[in-house]
Amino acid sequence: MVHKSAKTVHLGALSGTIVDEKIYKMYEVAAYLRMNFPHDFRSADFSLDPATGEWVRRYKPSGNASELVKVFR
Repeated sequence: MVHKSAKTVHLGALSGTIVDEKIYKMYEVAAYLRMNFPHDFRSADFSLDPATGEWVRRYKPSGNASELVKVFR
C-alpha cells in the first residue's frame, strides 16, 4: 500500500503541480468508474461550487439515466 501523501505527490509530479487531496479523490473515483463501468459513463464534469467552495462531480450517463452528483468534502 502506498502512503496517501506519496500518491498525491506522484499525481502531479510530471507537471510540477501540487495536487490537493480533494483533486486526488476525484482522480480515484474517475479511475474506478472507467475500470468498473466503462460503457455506462462516458464523461463527468468536475466544478468548484462558488457558494460552498466544494468540488462537485456530475456524471453524464451514456443512456437516458438521470444525472448522478457527488460533492467532495
